[in-house]
Amino acid sequence: SGYVAVAHATEMAVTETLELEEGVRRRLDRDLDAVIVNGTVPRRFTREELERIARLEDDPAGAAAHNADRGAGKPPGRGGRGARDPSVVRSAARTARTVHERARLQQSQIARLRRQRFAEGSPAAVITIPFAFTPELDLAAVREIAARMGRRL
Repeated sequence: SGYVAVAHATEMAVTETLELEEGVRRRLDRDLDAVIVNGTVPRRFTREELERIARLEDDPAGAAAHNADRGAGKPPGRGGRGARDPSVVRSAARTARTVHERARLQQSQIARLRRQRFAEGSPAAVITIPFAFTPELDLAAVREIAARMGRRL
């Protein structure tokens, strides 16, 4: 048998997981055998892409005009009218920046969890499970998650 914690990669959840591990150690003289970090978002952008995104956010009209020149005659969503709308460009840039920031913060908390567990002499098994960008998990997705965990446990 073993003790496994499941948490999100947020500051509060990681703090609670570390406190749980301390309590298990103190009361049961055991460590958590693993921590599963659920719903992690991958890093999607390079530094150069983030710089381009920042320029889009700062000057959506200029970027939209550039895209409109390149995509004349194409339907919306493929360089057409939607790409000419500065509010669409700004919204897309903000969304991209938000996704990047979320991934960065999650990676920071995962690193914190690994450092603290290692410093306390605990096994360093911290398993990340990616966020599933689907409304529900099918059997194939559940099998993939199980296989990922099985390789690490």
